[in-house]
Amino acid sequence: NNLFSPTSANYLVQKYNSLHNLVWSDTFSFAPFTYGDGPMLKTHDNKLMLSGVAGGGGIYNKFSFLLMLDTLGKKINYVRFPYAFDSSEQVDYIAQFKNGNILVETGVDGNLYHNFTLTDSLGDTLKRCAPYAVYYGGIHVEMNVIGGMIVDADSVFVITDLSHDLTGPLSLIKFDTGFHQIWFKEYEDSLNFYSLASILRTSDNGLLLSGTRIYDDGSNTNTDYYDMLAIKLDGNGNLNKKENFNGISSLQQVNNITVYPNPASENLYVKVSQINSPLKLDIFDSRGALVIFLPELSPGTTNIDISTLNKGLYMYILHNETGEINTGKFVKE
Repeated sequence: NNLFSPTSANYLVQKYNSLHNLVWSDTFSFAPFTYGDGPMLKTHDNKLMLSGVAGGGGIYNKFSFLLMLDTLGKKINYVRFPYAFDSSEQVDYIAQFKNGNILVETGVDGNLYHNFTLTDSLGDTLKRCAPYAVYYGGIHVEMNVIGGMIVDADSVFVITDLSHDLTGPLSLIKFDTGFHQIWFKEYEDSLNFYSLASILRTSDNGLLLSGTRIYDDGSNTNTDYYDMLAIKLDGNGNLNKKENFNGISSLQQVNNITVYPNPASENLYVKVSQINSPLKLDIFDSRGALVIFLPELSPGTTNIDISTLNKGLYMYILHNETGEINTGKFVKE
């Protein structure tokens, strides 16, 4: 979690037992603003690797970091990642090989490029690879987010979607352990946005992909369609089975709501009129993590500061006690 003040932010880490009782709590700060917005990994020896960004503010005035804690929350290691303070690199996903080494996948320059860094079991860099790019239809595109990554003894699988500026298919990339691309496969069609959830290795040595499919009709209305998606593949990435699950499109929509601008950079405005009960606002990043929550929106225009959010695609849900909702998405530039 993050602890905010007008001039700083600290990284809050807490451990709870199975009865939801607090075991320990600690805060970490590596710069005036330290955000714990990256993935975490429980290692084979029960250590905890965390990631985030820190700096003085602004997307290009920060650095990513890896933080290793023991089971009691004591700091074992801290690595600035990468080493240049002015980098825009962001940790997307972390996975661990059976030999204890850890693979870190990062997005660079607004996710136009992605990078692999191999570390030892404490997060110290062993090998850093050159950034790789993905091309769709002959166009160099962003991979808006890495939905998941699994590592085997001889391969690495990465599930991703394409740029938030383009619709495009859900994609899976296989690399060897030297991080050379073996194959690139596409699933679903190119008419939708895909917000990814996870990739799992199944007991039959296949793969299971899951995520959310978002149909955009191109209008600026509340007619976007959401549903959940699960895709079963064999070990070579060939399609075995696909399941779609009804999403939230059947719920009653709240009218008289405008969310603007889109794209947005510093502020997002929510204009609400003629509602019967107060609305709550949830904003989620492309990993599905809640990044902003407003417990009550009254009629009128509300200004939401999004300047500290990373660039990318975000989804919002406005809802009240009766179950009425308004959903949509926006791009943070």
